[in-house]
Amino acid sequence: MHYVAMGVALLIAILTTTEIMWQNVNERKSQLAVLKATGWRDGMIRQLVLLEGVMTGLFAGLIGLAVSLGLIYKMYNQFPIAELGFLSLTLLIPITTGIIGALLPAYRAVKITPNAAIGSVAVNAKATERRFKVALGTVGTALVAGVAGLFFFATTSEVEQPAAEPTTQSTETTTGTKLADLTAKKSTASQPSKRETAKIEKLMNQGLLKTYPGDPKLKDATFRVGKLLDRPPAELKLTQQAGKRYITLPLFLHDPDITEDVLGSYSQYKPDRFTLQDGNGHVYETVDYVNRNEKAWKNSYQYFAPYQSRVDLVYEVPETENVFVMFASSDAFAKPTTVKIELN
Repeated sequence: MHYVAMGVALLIAILTTTEIMWQNVNERKSQLAVLKATGWRDGMIRQLVLLEGVMTGLFAGLIGLAVSLGLIYKMYNQFPIAELGFLSLTLLIPITTGIIGALLPAYRAVKITPNAAIGSVAVNAKATERRFKVALGTVGTALVAGVAGLFFFATTSEVEQPAAEPTTQSTETTTGTKLADLTAKKSTASQPSKRETAKIEKLMNQGLLKTYPGDPKLKDATFRVGKLLDRPPAELKLTQQAGKRYITLPLFLHDPDITEDVLGSYSQYKPDRFTLQDGNGHVYETVDYVNRNEKAWKNSYQYFAPYQSRVDLVYEVPETENVFVMFASSDAFAKPTTVKIELN
């Protein structure tokens, strides 16, 4: 879906460049005719128009790169100095777009006749105009197809969930069924299916470190998830909705091995962006959170060592789901971690 979106954006850029360059060539027919009359060859005229396309793409890329760096600095309070080389290579994309967009106008410029343009004689350019319309129509068709494909992939990428069977309240009669058997049936029905279990295992395999809330093996780790809390923090004053329940996870981050030369610096840490996912592909974002140590975690993205950070995250999930996976990754700790959360 992302590739389709990028393709649509590039088609729009090419179409816009072609239209602008075409208008420029039409407005400068007299000047181009003078150049041809004074000895400029078709190849030189073509190179001139293509060079204009290159410069248009280059200036557009420089403006886009400057805006991107400004947004990065505003969001993260730092410039990506180490990635400037890679980001500079992205200028090749608008330059290439400018060249492609200038191909048809360059062809149009080469076909200008010196005597007709200088003498202000109307030139029968119906054939050329027809070719231009065909080219723009082709690009426009591809653009529409790209947009349609984008919506198609966005729709079909959604995980289709089976329709929930209507729950009918069974009237318990004296049929001789034991209460223990009824309990066993209910517990079996609440267990995840094989497909959901396989999905959970696949999600867990995304982390280099696999754990669960309250894992004693990680009590001294830099990052860990504490035991589930019985209820959300009282200061949040959350109201539980019908058919929903809250999951409250205390997240701890502690890096005591800090040297004096980096004292006062911070690491990128955004625990409130960590999401849960169940075996059916549903993703759950945090409803709210409480920061238990303002010295350790500031501005929702800065962790300051050697303080210990604790952030209580609250998620709202359906009562029908019992198994979830959290994927946690940050610059503040080394290994991407997956946390398996099983509810009773």
